[in-house]
Amino acid sequence: MPDNLKRLYKRIKHYQRMLARKSVVNGKRATKSNNYVKTRAKLQRDYRKVANIQHDIMQKFTTQLVEEYDKIVIEDLAVKQMQMTHVASKGLQRSMFGYFRQIL
Repeated sequence: MPDNLKRLYKRIKHYQRMLARKSVVNGKRATKSNNYVKTRAKLQRDYRKVANIQHDIMQKFTTQLVEEYDKIVIEDLAVKQMQMTHVASKGLQRSMFGYFRQIL
């Protein structure tokens, strides 16, 4: 995983914690505060950056596979059942199985 992606995941975690604290302290008024709006905008920006990086990596990887191999076979996996285990769920969500299959 690229370093900038790890850094973005860490920042997303940080901003989510900040938003949760702001909403707990202020209750329903939290969505109207300026700091809450700024933090939410930063969080959305980082989510967008992560999505762009992931899609770019996936496009490059699938292009390399198609150029390198004549035949590509994909195994059907029960991803939803695999996500039920909390140990591997975050890694499976970040791996983007569905998007990978859609591109190929």
